[in-house]
Amino acid sequence: MPHHDPSQRQGRGRGALPLLLLVLALACAPVEAVPAPGPAPDVPQVLRVATSVLPPSVTPAASTSAHFILWTIYDSVTQLGPGFQPQPWGAERWELAPDGLSWTVTLRSDLRWPDGLTVTAEDVAFSFAQARLRRWPASALLTSVEQVRVLGSFQVVFTLRHVDLAVPNSLAYLWVIPKHVVEQLGFDEFVRQPMGSGPYEVAAFQPGVALVVRKRQPSAGPLHAFRRPIADEIAFLAMTDPTEKLAALLEGQVEVAAVQSFTLAQLDRLQGAGMVVRALPLATLAFAFPEGTLAARASPLRDRRVRLALNYAVNKAALAARFPGAEPVGQFAFPGSEFWDPAAFSLPYDPERARALLAEAGYPNGLRLETGIDYQPAIIPTDVALAVQRDLAAVGVESELVPLASAAYQDRAFGRGSQPKAELFGAATVDATGFANGIRAVLGCDRPLGADLAARWYCNPAWDQLVDQALRERVPEQRRALLRAASQLQRDDLPFLYLILQPAYTVHVPSVRIGGLFHLRNFHLDGAYRLR
Repeated sequence: MPHHDPSQRQGRGRGALPLLLLVLALACAPVEAVPAPGPAPDVPQVLRVATSVLPPSVTPAASTSAHFILWTIYDSVTQLGPGFQPQPWGAERWELAPDGLSWTVTLRSDLRWPDGLTVTAEDVAFSFAQARLRRWPASALLTSVEQVRVLGSFQVVFTLRHVDLAVPNSLAYLWVIPKHVVEQLGFDEFVRQPMGSGPYEVAAFQPGVALVVRKRQPSAGPLHAFRRPIADEIAFLAMTDPTEKLAALLEGQVEVAAVQSFTLAQLDRLQGAGMVVRALPLATLAFAFPEGTLAARASPLRDRRVRLALNYAVNKAALAARFPGAEPVGQFAFPGSEFWDPAAFSLPYDPERARALLAEAGYPNGLRLETGIDYQPAIIPTDVALAVQRDLAAVGVESELVPLASAAYQDRAFGRGSQPKAELFGAATVDATGFANGIRAVLGCDRPLGADLAARWYCNPAWDQLVDQALRERVPEQRRALLRAASQLQRDDLPFLYLILQPAYTVHVPSVRIGGLFHLRNFHLDGAYRLR
């Protein structure tokens, strides 16, 4: 396997320089120490945002972690508010049928595409069909939907295989795309000329480097039915290294660093420079032992004793000490989610126990992970991946780190393409909807949806049954009990090398105002602006 140097920055090819220089030249006005209230009058509002995740295309094929980026271009069907409460967005209202087997969604009638045509139920049904056909992340949250039926111009019915109370929440991740445009251009050309009903359009894009969006200039009528964004232009810069983001903030190259994990020393330096630090909900970091890969390669990790050894081998407390507010974890769940079990605990750091388990499993001299360790630096920070690699090597488990770009990571995660996951595959989870169905989206005997068995993460039919039953359960207490039973079963099977609960931060200069940062995955920058 070729060697990959994880210290090298991703996505900075030779062709990146002109666009990067263009972006860095934007919005060069100095930041004032004492900002005046309100947006700057008669001055173009340009925001430069450093982000760990830049989608491989400006289409809904991107991960849900790129939500705040895609929201500039598109509108989703619903939006999540505080406490995961679904709120109107593209839809005005939704209603569950008495038998619980369908949701009727009524859309706004005043959303329009840039060409002036109205967004209709046909567009929503088409968007769902494309999401399922192309295995976009939204489809993984809506596996209960059997079919989508158009009732009229602004009403669509989601017919279900079984009761699923999470559908309105999951629709916050279904981006609506224009059916007539995609059918006219073809999907490949639509990828090159993306268009949504959101208030922005693509001004410049280079995958892995930068995306610049600018406010659309409507030919007639308002820019948008209800969205009133302030920034005239937003530039998203790909920066996976926290040190790079820190320098960009301090040197005035960007105004915002979105959804990033910083060390205590880095946060102290940022706050000492007057930066505003906003803590977002935690993410659970882990390395999966993908079942499909282990079976295909007859990996030693098929033996639970070996997987248990790796969990004892990693010093999770030392990892947690790198990040303010982080702590070791012993489950692949998100605090506040109904799947989260407060009784779960992290296995202690015990390298001697790890060596004994490896010897018991037939590996007294250690072993080598032939496929290496796959990770995306935006999900598992490189210094965390390096620490895990070192701890495993200390007990005789040798491996190479393989950093993946966003597109390659998403393809492997969702079983798209021919590249399988490695024997250790970096993963992070937050609760995308409040129902833990994001975890069910990739885990289970029939997941990822539409992928072959080699792409499988984890399979236990009893786990599938518990989670699916929970998603149908209308009584919260009973649903919580089912999910915690599923969590216990999964921990017994040990499909993960559990790591830490890690905070994420959005940091911005004092002359910027951003509202609505209450959910790591589901927020937008419509209300963000620079003060004069």
